[in-house]
Amino acid sequence: MEVRFVLALLLALMLAVSSLLDAPAEWTQFRLNAASNAVIPGTLSVRWTRTFRGGFSSSPTLAGGSLFVADNAGELAALDPVTGRTRWLFRAFNPLMSAPLVYRGLVIVGEGNADPMLGTPEHPVRVGSHASELIAVDARTGELRWRRPLPGSAMPTPAIVGGVLVQHSGGGFLSAFDPRDGRPLYQVNLSSIASMSAILPVGDGSYVTSGALTNALWRLHAQTPGILWKHEFDVRASGMGDCPAASAGGLIFCNYLRTRKPAYQNLIGDPVRMHAFAVDMQTGVLAWDVALESGTLKPRNEAAIPLATPDTVFEGSSVAPYMHALDARTGRVRWRMKTRGVVKGGSVLNSGTLYFGDRAGYFYAVDARTGRKRSEHRFATQFNVGSPILAGRTIVAGGFNGLLVAFPIGGA
Repeated sequence: MEVRFVLALLLALMLAVSSLLDAPAEWTQFRLNAASNAVIPGTLSVRWTRTFRGGFSSSPTLAGGSLFVADNAGELAALDPVTGRTRWLFRAFNPLMSAPLVYRGLVIVGEGNADPMLGTPEHPVRVGSHASELIAVDARTGELRWRRPLPGSAMPTPAIVGGVLVQHSGGGFLSAFDPRDGRPLYQVNLSSIASMSAILPVGDGSYVTSGALTNALWRLHAQTPGILWKHEFDVRASGMGDCPAASAGGLIFCNYLRTRKPAYQNLIGDPVRMHAFAVDMQTGVLAWDVALESGTLKPRNEAAIPLATPDTVFEGSSVAPYMHALDARTGRVRWRMKTRGVVKGGSVLNSGTLYFGDRAGYFYAVDARTGRKRSEHRFATQFNVGSPILAGRTIVAGGFNGLLVAFPIGGA
């Protein structure tokens, strides 16, 4: 009777949330869609905060009436999106930096850290010490359903493409699994390390991924390990494994840092210049590559997270305090807005307003057409790559110190 009561209560809560949000039943890729614009329609307008043991490098996920968050202390939590109260908590050994996926009643996350490891003949280049694996738990209860080890850190966010779970790891391998039970399907060695990038589904059962050391983008089949195209950048393109690509209008968008030495020889503080680029989705041919601000190499997370529309690409800078709007076809800078800190995280676009946070702890609402600042509010945390989602009328974002905030748009 007690179990039935709890299940009935959970069902009632989910029905109450569904009346406020048109939330998806499943969330199968980084930031919900190819545009990297995680906006969920609805009228939800709430304010709450929660503090977790670890900072947030992942974005929240909202599906099936629950808000799922994963932190760098290895905690995966299901929360009530209205109140922020915990429904269940699962603890892993290593950080959980990938955004949670929700598929067929499971929540799937990647476990792993950013520790560089000495190579072996089987895995000559690798990032990730101790536990590096994919973990699936029951979306209602948080109980473990399956876990599968990977040949390197599972920091990058996987995706489910044509029913196949695809992961590009810190070991430089692509691994494919059946997402229902974790059964391995195949593995391909790209000799290219993924750090905080993400698998980007692009239609026809295929996807795009990127990595470093072999600095490149690939488009591949999900059902079989076939490569459709590869676009390789030179050795001075640093951070290729950190950028989760976005797509719109037949183009793939991302960014990197141009260095003076081969990327693997650079040190924190070395001079760099940020570049944004686009490649053709069908051919992999470079459409444009534009230089933005100069700065110095910062620790971790060398890339910014783009948001794409067929007309405009929005992306911050990982080396200088700016947000940009670029012409999607040419790369021409339409506007550039000065911020208080660097902008590494993603953004959300809704009704002509762009929302995003920076490393100085400020959160902005900006006119997406002109770049004019509409509002800014400071929080007791830095916003790094733990990017916001918009749930109805509520922003939800995780901070660098473990603070998770929910607040209504139009007032923080």
